[in-house]
Amino acid sequence: WLREHVPTDPRARLGLSDDAAVVSLAGRGEIVVTTDLLTDAVDFQLGTHAPQRVGRQALAANLSDLAAMATKPLAAFLSIALPRNGAANLSALELAKQLYEGVLPLAAEYEVAIAGGDTNTYDGPLVLSITALGLSTGRGPLLRSAGKPGDWLLVTGALGAQSASASGNPLVEALGDSSAAKVVKYIGLAGLVASFFSIIY
Repeated sequence: WLREHVPTDPRARLGLSDDAAVVSLAGRGEIVVTTDLLTDAVDFQLGTHAPQRVGRQALAANLSDLAAMATKPLAAFLSIALPRNGAANLSALELAKQLYEGVLPLAAEYEVAIAGGDTNTYDGPLVLSITALGLSTGRGPLLRSAGKPGDWLLVTGALGAQSASASGNPLVEALGDSSAAKVVKYIGLAGLVASFFSIIY
């Protein structure tokens, strides 16, 4: 639906087809832009997952997208819709502070400027949206469409982990012992981003 209704623009040549957008700025190369939205009871469970972990997860999702496209992270914008009466025995203010306590160390680790965002309260669950900007490197942007047999596939976390059933990961079960499954390497976000950025710089 989105691809049919969101108009194309020459300044964003990939449209909605990849992990992040590529925005052309006259005479300044390309800026890569990505955004992720996380919602309580969908992407995490407040009360089970600490707010600091949720904040880190939100920024990590963006860093993963930028790393996937061989892009150096530059800045991020964090928007939060907080439950008006708080959640998980925390006031809205305490919840916001703890979310940032998860975001800021990861941002510092990868030299990402928290450049802005927005905060509001409403009668609903916690929602976080982070938009991150990166600078395309000499080896990027790497596109999904450029993949070919024999390439390595690196993922942050287990494939399908959020939706995997109790019996196991359906995608991995479907791949079984095929050659495709053998090239999938399960490594953590920090390891991926650190090693990937060391390769593309």
